[in-house]
Amino acid sequence: MNHEMVLNVVGCHKGFEFQGPRYRYLGDNSGEEFLEEFLLPWIGSIPEGATATVDFSGTKVFMPSFLDEAFGGAVRRGYGKAVSSLRFKGVDVETLRDLKQYISNALAEDSSSLQSS
Repeated sequence: MNHEMVLNVVGCHKGFEFQGPRYRYLGDNSGEEFLEEFLLPWIGSIPEGATATVDFSGTKVFMPSFLDEAFGGAVRRGYGKAVSSLRFKGVDVETLRDLKQYISNALAEDSSSLQSS
């Protein structure tokens, strides 16, 4: 039996309808805040074998620095396998392509740092 876990981005805390900057000190609704307060705890709660979907429905503004810090940041903190298996919905094709590129870049950085150690 395959269980589906969904993280609704807009439903988190005060909402991330309008994504903010990369870091908390730069302003509200930052990628760093989303990563630490919502994304990592949610990833940690996903049962083995479950399908995990991040739902961006209702998000009005997609900020590249927010997406890179949240999803690339999760990879850089050791969650590469989990982030690579995430599904995304409620996001336009161009933003989805960019999001997957941020994840891919972080995975490449992660693997090159492992090779150089």
